[in-house]
Amino acid sequence: WFSFRKLLLLLLILLLPVSSVAENVTCKRLPFLMENLLDNHYSIKNVTGEIVTRAVDQMIKRLDPSKTLLYESDLKRLKPLLRSLFVSAQRGNCTALHQVYDLLVKRAQENEDIVKKILGPDYKRDETVELDVDVSKRSYLKTKAEKYELLRKIVHFQIETTLIAGVNLAEAKKQQIHHYKLQTRRIIENDPEKLITDVAEAFALALDPHTSYLSPDNFEDLQIHMQLS
Repeated sequence: WFSFRKLLLLLLILLLPVSSVAENVTCKRLPFLMENLLDNHYSIKNVTGEIVTRAVDQMIKRLDPSKTLLYESDLKRLKPLLRSLFVSAQRGNCTALHQVYDLLVKRAQENEDIVKKILGPDYKRDETVELDVDVSKRSYLKTKAEKYELLRKIVHFQIETTLIAGVNLAEAKKQQIHHYKLQTRRIIENDPEKLITDVAEAFALALDPHTSYLSPDNFEDLQIHMQLS
């Protein structure tokens, strides 16, 4: 069994012509990485408008997988910005990421403030709350009022789960506020340079679902997972 696991891991590594494993990617390395992914793809050899559109969609999913951060109006601003980014990235130009980063930080801070307000002194448990956990059925937010209501429902279920585990209400509220503070801090720390990895991963997935860019951290996680499976 041990030999089988090692063999399976080796096969996965050998099958990485559909993937790219590299050092932490920088903007200057993006043109080489994108060209490498295209060279090793079985059918797609050029960046087309359709590829860029799919890369933009993949990037947005990475930026806001839960659809709790960005507004519909943000997407109207982000989509053309990201389209230009995937085009300019082929020349090693990622300056558009600074605008993306600034927007993410702004929205994360907004979410943190909303949650603090929801969990203020007047917070009361609401057993009538219903939440559809299927994100694919969730529309992007149109207004701040919609965001407040969505976060209220999410926080409610998170609070209830914590209470079931035996934590008192005051501590449960404290934990939720801390969670959103950490979310803001992570986004702030994920500066424009680190967002370049998301650009690489979004571009790879735009080629097809089986093509991927593995950052060093993700590749290490894969190795650990295979060794433990």
